[in-house]
Amino acid sequence: MIKTVGLGKKRIGMSHEESVKYHREKHAPFGRRVAGPLGLKKYIGYYPDEAFSLDGKPLPELPWDLIVPEWFTDEFFNNVKVWHTTDPEGIEVAKDEARFCDRKSGYMMTCQENVIVSPGKDSSGVNMVFLTSKKNDMSHEEFVKYHRENHAPMVVNVLGKRMKSYTTYYVDQVYNLEEGLMSVRLYDAVVLTCFDYDFWKGMEAWRNTPEGMNITKDEERFMDRKSAVALACQISVFIP
Repeated sequence: MIKTVGLGKKRIGMSHEESVKYHREKHAPFGRRVAGPLGLKKYIGYYPDEAFSLDGKPLPELPWDLIVPEWFTDEFFNNVKVWHTTDPEGIEVAKDEARFCDRKSGYMMTCQENVIVSPGKDSSGVNMVFLTSKKNDMSHEEFVKYHRENHAPMVVNVLGKRMKSYTTYYVDQVYNLEEGLMSVRLYDAVVLTCFDYDFWKGMEAWRNTPEGMNITKDEERFMDRKSAVALACQISVFIP
């Protein structure tokens, strides 16, 4: 199974709300119908409402309008480019992307998945996506190893039930929707989380508590905190 995370920006001349509405109501149902039987096995839309720094400061604009985790069978993923250029439905999927998404600024990242806290039956809470990159003096492999073995267990131990789900996608390769494979990663990891609502409301103040400061110190050991982005999102599940 190939696991990916897509990053999309709205089409020029379209608002964030219009782009999200089009993806949610038209593009995703169409993609699910035509690609699901061929090997699209998971399809979720994350739609950012607000963007923050890791310290909880609001950012002036959203860096992305759409964040889309998808899973593909190996066979379908390896042939998806051919499908997009030769099959009538595959061609239409690519054309439809251009109706709501700036394809020149759209990316698909192949990833390794690390489920740290599995979602429970209670789906309430605030869904957050964190986009993070390594420190300059650290390799991607070192970043992944530290997060997997040190930081993620620490966060789970500190937050306990305040964190309702926690999955990290470690980025292997990045493909631009028009140019293909890129030589550099946009991010080293995409972190999908769900927090208890009351905890999320007080997260900025919590960062100044002893446990919050300990997590910040640990982030500084492997992460470029200045470039990291936190996004509060709505979710639509098209293929669970």
